[in-house]
Amino acid sequence: MRQVLALALLGTETRYVARLYLIRVAIVAFAIATVVLALDIAGNFERVMAASGQQALPSGVRRVAVYLLLRLAYNLPAILPLAAAIGIVWAEWTLARSFERMIIVNTGRSPFVSLVPALLVSLLVGGIQYAALSVIRPMAVAAQGTMGFRYYGPRLSGLEPEARWIVLDGAVMHARISFPEGEALFSDVTLFELGPDHRLSAAASAPQGRAQDGRLTLDAPQRWPQPDADGATEATEVFLDPVWLRNIGIEPRFVPQRELAQLARGGPGVINAGFYRATLQDRRAAVARLVAMGVLMATLSLSLMRPRMSVAPALKLAAAGYGLHFLSQFLSTLGQNGQLATMLAFWALPGAVIILCVLYHLWREGDVARAQRRIPVRSGRQQPAPELCDRVHVAGVSAGADIKKNRLLDPDR
Repeated sequence: MRQVLALALLGTETRYVARLYLIRVAIVAFAIATVVLALDIAGNFERVMAASGQQALPSGVRRVAVYLLLRLAYNLPAILPLAAAIGIVWAEWTLARSFERMIIVNTGRSPFVSLVPALLVSLLVGGIQYAALSVIRPMAVAAQGTMGFRYYGPRLSGLEPEARWIVLDGAVMHARISFPEGEALFSDVTLFELGPDHRLSAAASAPQGRAQDGRLTLDAPQRWPQPDADGATEATEVFLDPVWLRNIGIEPRFVPQRELAQLARGGPGVINAGFYRATLQDRRAAVARLVAMGVLMATLSLSLMRPRMSVAPALKLAAAGYGLHFLSQFLSTLGQNGQLATMLAFWALPGAVIILCVLYHLWREGDVARAQRRIPVRSGRQQPAPELCDRVHVAGVSAGADIKKNRLLDPDR
């Protein structure tokens, strides 16, 4: 029984269809990436050639190549879901047009087992998506910032720091932040300390400040109300988490995975920890979203596509996949901004899609079993085994006159 199950799940049809999926997903991803990068470099060519940052850059064509490689890494999380949806629909349309899908069905292949190629490919692409969100894109963002291609935060830029307002626990600060030698340095600091009733209780200004052991220390501060004695330096009651300070001004989705996990735990000195927790959940749900996308596209294709059909239905299915992607991104945006519960924003939609697709295929499984029981068994002839298609090379088989709708393939014919 285990051998039969393994043959059905990882047999010829699974490997053949999965290979078709992968090839077409790769082709679509390449096509989308080409269009995106062409538009990107066309609108930013002068900026790229004039860029200068903390890291030395090559000149000429090599500079453009480095920029395009970094932008490809940046846009990869947006490309993969669309490529997976379009690639799977394209592959199923090809199988339906060439009668190969009908051959597979007529051999008695289980509808549920026919979903395995989409599941395997979606898991693979989902793993790449998770790596792109957690590792590849944060590294690309850091490289673009240090090379001067784009501005993603004060730590990644060699530009003159701009003054910014920073809302802290029990205080509001206005300062310029730079990162010489990797450590945060505050200049032109103005600190407003708030009381328990959120009213102004004290204020201080200083030409410079730095974070020592997590606390903000001001150099030669001037305070209001006037203290009894002045000092060269003064430690305030404002606590700044070193990891949060290192990523100040950087969007949570661009923070490296290890630091994002630390910030998601919260604690003293971590401001708006909820945004980091939501971003962490968004990354963890990336695989589930890709699996839901692939399973839905395969389910709709297996159910709706027919031989000799035009390309219009396939385009409609691809549009449905894009609609699912748009809705998923919309819910994720609400979750990242605290407007929707984490489980509902990141996990509810892909979980519901996967469960509905599995239930639909289980229903089809029972329908096929009931239909097989109604087929009369002619003497001297056996009904085909479900794993028969794994002994048939479906790529080169012509439909011919032996294939008829709603009938099993007669193995003795």
